[in-house]
Amino acid sequence: MIVVTTAVPRAGWAQVEGSQTPVGQVSSDSLRVLLLAAERCDASAQFDLGIMYVTGEGVPENDVEAVRWYRAAAEQGLADAQHNLGRMYFHGEGVPQDYVFAYTWLNLAAAQGAEGAREVKEKLSLLMTNEQVAQAQKLSIELLRKN
Repeated sequence: MIVVTTAVPRAGWAQVEGSQTPVGQVSSDSLRVLLLAAERCDASAQFDLGIMYVTGEGVPENDVEAVRWYRAAAEQGLADAQHNLGRMYFHGEGVPQDYVFAYTWLNLAAAQGAEGAREVKEKLSLLMTNEQVAQAQKLSIELLRKN
C-alpha cells in the first residue's frame, strides 16, 4: 500500500485579522475572503480550499470540490496542488481512479521539487504499463506547454 500525505494549507486563510474564531475553525468572513480570492484565480487560496474540502474544516467534506480547487491551482503550476491532485487520482477520491492522470500530476509536482511527489510517482509507475507511463509523460509535457 502506498501512503501519501496531504500537504498543509499554505496561506493561512483561516484567520482574518481581529477574528475571534478559534484556531482550527473558519469564520464565515474568512471563508468569504478565501472564496473571493480563489474565484479571482489566487492559486494559494484555491489550494487552501482544496485542503478544507478534503478535511471538512470550515466546509462540509467534499472530495469533488477538493479536486475542483486543487485542479484550478495545479493548472496554474502550484506544486503542492499538483501533488494533492495526483493523490486524488491515484486513490480515486473525488474522481474516478486514473493512474495516468495521477502520474501526470505527480510528475509535474516532482519536477518542481514537491516533497514526496517523486517517490510516490516512482511507486505508482510500478503499477502502470510502459504505455501508460509514456502517455502520462506526454500529458505532462502538454500541460507544461499550456502554462
